[in-house]
Amino acid sequence: MKIFRKVGSTNVKFRHAGVLSSDLDKSKEFYAKLGFKVVKENHLDNRYIQTLLGIPGLTLTYVKMCLPPDTTPLFELHHWTHTDVIYGLKNKYTAHIALTYEGSLKSFYLKHNSDIKFISEPLRATDSKCKVCFIEDPDGNLVELVEDPKK
Repeated sequence: MKIFRKVGSTNVKFRHAGVLSSDLDKSKEFYAKLGFKVVKENHLDNRYIQTLLGIPGLTLTYVKMCLPPDTTPLFELHHWTHTDVIYGLKNKYTAHIALTYEGSLKSFYLKHNSDIKFISEPLRATDSKCKVCFIEDPDGNLVELVEDPKK
């Protein structure tokens, strides 16, 4: 099921939610019992993830999960290797919702960086051609905005 919401002259779609995992193998086994399948697994230990979230030295392994027959990921399992930082922040940088932004994320950033708190300007993902940035809602909850490459 795809959820669309008209925002100005662009569409925003729900993309996924991030779920914290202290043990990816146990989490994958648990969700497999519920019928979920792994769509993708990736490890980020580079400057990209550190800049994106504003935490030097941060590393992340994530697993995208879906419910067949649909192959669209519904959520990501996040395992952070700097748990002293992540768990100490009460999961602020792990729990999030992700939205697909249909339009220019850079233009959105330039238009709203004075009235919306951006963690970083949009960056090109290291594992795809997407552009990604995180913003905070009024309560400090993270929202990931993703611009898919033009088809």
